[in-house]
Amino acid sequence: MPRMGEYKSNSDGASKGNPGPSSCAFCIRNDQRDLIYVEGKRIGIANNLVAEVVALRMAVKNMVDGSWDIPWEVSLEIRRIQELMKGMEVVIEHTFREGNKVADFLANLVFSFEGTEIISFNTFQDLPKEAKTLLNMDKSQTPNLRIKQFQNENFRIEGG
Repeated sequence: MPRMGEYKSNSDGASKGNPGPSSCAFCIRNDQRDLIYVEGKRIGIANNLVAEVVALRMAVKNMVDGSWDIPWEVSLEIRRIQELMKGMEVVIEHTFREGNKVADFLANLVFSFEGTEIISFNTFQDLPKEAKTLLNMDKSQTPNLRIKQFQNENFRIEGG
């Protein structure tokens, strides 16, 4: 959880092929893990690494600019905070897929809106049900585990 007065951003890129049609997304939350802004975007044909880096760049740009569409008085406070934090160190940490389910879901959601370049949500209520569930799991710090299933025709468990 971010410290008091801080914001947290998750970002992720997706590529359907490597290279292939690609998209990226990020979400910004406050110190209570409440949603501030979400954006997903198609980025054309790219590989998964490019999609990841573009997602990170978009997230950082939006965190620095405070350019998400939020009420003016909140935007003004964010700018004041940014002024206070000038010269401060910014920490960017890698998070495995299990800890980044929200941004991963949203990056892939972009593919569902054919002909749409950018999707964005300003409120929790606007999010799709799946994203709400993932956000609530993250907010409550419920772990997301990656489970791989392997199929091997030669391996059988027989009971007695």
